[in-house]
Amino acid sequence: GANGNVGSLLVLELARRGAAVVGALRPRRAPPREPAAAAWVEVELASPDSLGAALERVDAVIWTPSVGLVPPCLPALAKAKPARVVFISSASVHTTLPSSGARTKRAAEAAIRESGLCYTIVRPTMIYGNARDRNVSRLLGYLERFPVFPLFGDGSGLMQPVFIEDLVEAILRAVASPRAMRATYDIGGKTSLTYRELVESAAAALGRRVRFARVPLGLAAGSLRLANRLGLRFLREEQVHRLSEDKVVDNGRVMVDLGVAPRGFAEGIAEQVRVRRAPRRARGRPRGAG
Repeated sequence: GANGNVGSLLVLELARRGAAVVGALRPRRAPPREPAAAAWVEVELASPDSLGAALERVDAVIWTPSVGLVPPCLPALAKAKPARVVFISSASVHTTLPSSGARTKRAAEAAIRESGLCYTIVRPTMIYGNARDRNVSRLLGYLERFPVFPLFGDGSGLMQPVFIEDLVEAILRAVASPRAMRATYDIGGKTSLTYRELVESAAAALGRRVRFARVPLGLAAGSLRLANRLGLRFLREEQVHRLSEDKVVDNGRVMVDLGVAPRGFAEGIAEQVRVRRAPRRARGRPRGAG
């Protein structure tokens, strides 16, 4: 996943710190221009042979694609015997709502724990902090264009988004930390806030005021169910239901074992807006998180 949102930042930061980086890309994907020192290999995760070849002479592996893709690849990983494999899962495994995605992730994590690998599992909450995030970046774009925001339900569900640079720092420290061996870490922002507060904080970072148009949760879920059946996938019914569920994690182990103290949303969103508004040539690489 070296050209994904998290993976691309990991490659840049590893190279900056002097590591010899091998970035794995899906077939026929153009490698990034930076970092120039990185080596690039094509890997088809459905083919253990291509994965095995990519793992030759590799000391540690960071897996950023969906953790649900891991189980068929475990034999190739075990054969390569890396000193550490860090898997990026998701805090969504904690949901109490029916979710096929959460079930798949839980099963994958169980397979990892039984694999005999020297693993670490990192479970981020909703990731934000740059133009490629799938959530807050879109929210900022909406708030820049429209003064009224549709609020599904009452907006009281708690959220704890994690700034992408804090996540990258936690992953990199997990690679080398003896305390992280065969450990699982949840990681979110410094504090939690309601969905309504998150939208208000994002609007404030833009220097805007936002008004809310309440949409009953049942109506929103039903409309999306119909839209999904018609092939429209801009938002899933499951995501709407999760807005009413608290999505809060405990950062205690990340702070103690890895020494990472994630920033709060107000600080992180202010930084995201600053970068968003900077001239393109001045944006450069995101500032280091640690």
